[in-house]
Amino acid sequence: MNYEDTKIAMVKEMQERNFGKDTQKKGLITLNQICRHCEKYHDTNLLDSSDARSFFDFLHNIKKSNPCTINNYRNALKFIYTVVLKKEWDNFSFPYINRATIKDIELPKSTDLHNHMTYEKVMHKMVIEMELHGLATGTQSSYLRAARNFIAFTGKRDFLLSLTVEDVKGYMHHHLKILLQAPQTINIKRSAIKFLYVNVLDIHWDDNKISHVKKHKTVPVVLSMDEVARLIHAIDNVTYKTIAILMYSAGLRVSEAIKLKISDIDSKNMQLLITDGKRNKDRYALLSEKCLQALRTYYKLHKPSNYLFEGQRFNLTISKESVQGSISVAAMKCCINKKVTPHTLRHTFATHLLEVDTNLYYIKQLLGHSSLRSSAKYLHTISFSNMNVKSPLDFNDGFQ
Repeated sequence: MNYEDTKIAMVKEMQERNFGKDTQKKGLITLNQICRHCEKYHDTNLLDSSDARSFFDFLHNIKKSNPCTINNYRNALKFIYTVVLKKEWDNFSFPYINRATIKDIELPKSTDLHNHMTYEKVMHKMVIEMELHGLATGTQSSYLRAARNFIAFTGKRDFLLSLTVEDVKGYMHHHLKILLQAPQTINIKRSAIKFLYVNVLDIHWDDNKISHVKKHKTVPVVLSMDEVARLIHAIDNVTYKTIAILMYSAGLRVSEAIKLKISDIDSKNMQLLITDGKRNKDRYALLSEKCLQALRTYYKLHKPSNYLFEGQRFNLTISKESVQGSISVAAMKCCINKKVTPHTLRHTFATHLLEVDTNLYYIKQLLGHSSLRSSAKYLHTISFSNMNVKSPLDFNDGFQ
């Protein structure tokens, strides 16, 4: 049974047991993560106890996941093994899974001075403030997780007004040097804490004292035209093949592609209406002739009613994780030795437009970027063969 068959069987089993939407999502993420870790997308029946143990060791030693997160993965993995794959399950009892967390530590009782700023009230106020600021649902979830994690780290759950600049610095340094998290991840946590300080707790914030962690400058992974063709042809499922075509032809994010509605397709003007994109921005994207043909073929097969790519449950889209899994499997099948994700197709779209001398401002508009600086990074991804630039060694036939 391959990854796609296992995923379908898993969703069916979870729905029959009336699992919540979040629980289903966590289960599918776990399936995707262990298949990627063990490279067994092609046959999940090969997963055994040694794979599970290796996966847990990876979570603890490499990703530095906390015990609560590892337990969540463990519960989901046990369901996959026993219910979906019908395999025996070893009751793994690693010492780090049951390690005490900060939440287990007894904290001092609140004083009268801080009764009006209890933890529960602060979290509730933060949700209200984020909604008033128009933050996206995903951003709200990320900020709440970071705020809870930060407060637990400081041990000041009952003394929130005593949080200081040094608490933030200690938290950021811990995640940078101890947990070895990426600068981008730490900067997102910093933004969440700044929101908590300024908009919820009304604590003074100084950007000069709490600076961003410097990011490593990386170049996006892009594919050649031949690699794009091989990748798309390697996707067997019509739904995921159509999504891949859509993302490459229009430069869409995976979240934008799966949320596309039938009413968003304007075949008369050959454009797509992208709603609720990043930072809640709407825009128009390209609709290519070949993509339109693929969409029409897909529509005749599946007859969707609202969302173009409907999930198994009523009025829900398919998951981002399933798209990720299908593209990862296809990349392995056609032997592309690059880290290929759905976002790679968006990077490739922009790069290929630049290679045919498309104006950078137009690319910025098509991608929905706020600044030309975001689009300019694709200037570093253009193939040298398209720049008509030669090495000095090749001048005059090089050395004789």
